[in-house]
Amino acid sequence: MSLLRKAKSTSQAVSSTDNSPLSRMYSGIPRVVHEVGHSEIIVLKKFLRVADDNVDMALEHFTQALKWRKHNDPSGKLTKMFDPKKFGEMGFVSRHRTDQGGGRVVIVWNLYGVIRDVQETFGDIAEFLDFRIALMELAVRELDLSNAPAPMPEIGPDPYRIIQVHDCAGSNPFTVYPKIKDAIAETIDLFEANYPELLAYHHFVRLGHVNTFRIKLLNTLVPELLRPKLLSLGRVEFKSSLKRKDVLLKLFPDPADRQRYGFSLPTEFGGNTSSVHDGRTVQFLLTETSDENITEEDVKSVRLILPPARKGAQAEARELTAYPATAVASDSP
Repeated sequence: MSLLRKAKSTSQAVSSTDNSPLSRMYSGIPRVVHEVGHSEIIVLKKFLRVADDNVDMALEHFTQALKWRKHNDPSGKLTKMFDPKKFGEMGFVSRHRTDQGGGRVVIVWNLYGVIRDVQETFGDIAEFLDFRIALMELAVRELDLSNAPAPMPEIGPDPYRIIQVHDCAGSNPFTVYPKIKDAIAETIDLFEANYPELLAYHHFVRLGHVNTFRIKLLNTLVPELLRPKLLSLGRVEFKSSLKRKDVLLKLFPDPADRQRYGFSLPTEFGGNTSSVHDGRTVQFLLTETSDENITEEDVKSVRLILPPARKGAQAEARELTAYPATAVASDSP
């Protein structure tokens, strides 16, 4: 498969006579592909935005990300079977359209209250990272940048990014943090390096008074050296809601946006649709349990969870087995 693909919007089509940063970066891609020995559809404009249109920096960042994808096969994590006792019901992805033109918001729901054993879930950092990578790959696929209705803007807010909601209902993040800080730090570093400009912000739920806990989150959950960089870029924010039902209002303060999105958000978070647990997720193993000792809790914990097709979408058998190795969308818009 070719590395680059034009999106439906053609206003950002790359021309050999164009001296824009995107065109100059595009011209350097064949060299990078030859050097790395791997080609995959990646959003070039994202690398330029994070590098403030410095083509050399963007190409170096792109090269390292492509090497990481070659050696780690992140899209392959979508076919991995995860242990439901460690990660079951912990992460879901939902996509919300704004209009017939294709505008969309993609949300990753991280549900920490369902964790049974902190050490079991976070003890193997490599396995936890695989789980988070699989969710991120699924979210990027849902973002569907290759079919975006309009080009990514040269300046100003980037509308094509993902929201991470962290629901701490039923858990105490400050109690468990010492046990999971290494996993959190590695996740932040990995996403910053290999998914540039794809995260809009983190939204934490049920952490107490908003202002107090927002400061604590910035000081506690984000590594000290990384925090000033994130804040100076002005691209990653941390928000908070006291109650689950407040999430819709906080995510979409504009009444028009709430009207567009409200019907499709999970009921637990102020929406009018089905449960957050009906969202798309990764695949989980069926564990072997003696028929004589099966309980209702066992049945819930070992059920096979497959990424269901979106309503209105064609049923595709391949979604139940594998996602193509182009899970990072396209080079434009």
